[in-house]
Amino acid sequence: MGRVPTSYTSPLLSMPASVNLGKHGSVIGTEFGSNFRLATVLTDIPLATDSAVDIGVDDLCLGCQRCTIDCPADAISDQQHLVRGQKKWYVDFDRCVMYFVKTLGCGICIEVCPWSRPGRGPSLSQTLLAKRTKRVPT
Repeated sequence: MGRVPTSYTSPLLSMPASVNLGKHGSVIGTEFGSNFRLATVLTDIPLATDSAVDIGVDDLCLGCQRCTIDCPADAISDQQHLVRGQKKWYVDFDRCVMYFVKTLGCGICIEVCPWSRPGRGPSLSQTLLAKRTKRVPT
């Protein structure tokens, strides 16, 4: 048998610029919401780097409590915490993983997330960013 390469890289180091972290601790993108799995692709092709693009995830997560209320492990915090100098959503992954193992799966947080509704992401992002623009005084 051949040797299988192992990658210990952080998936977020090479995530597309159009994804953000949601309150439930998973990445959210405009096209698929939270409905995708992270994977690693090994390549020697030079890749362009880009800056993160705000798609309005925090605007929705601030006012939404679906994942925090519906989480059976009570692992999702409704408040952001200071992580390495930046405010981030906090998920108690010890509680989350223990529940996941005990019940042989979960994913309720992703299921109830408004971003996860098929085809909803692009219009949701546009609406949230437009509302933010109206709130910001010029």
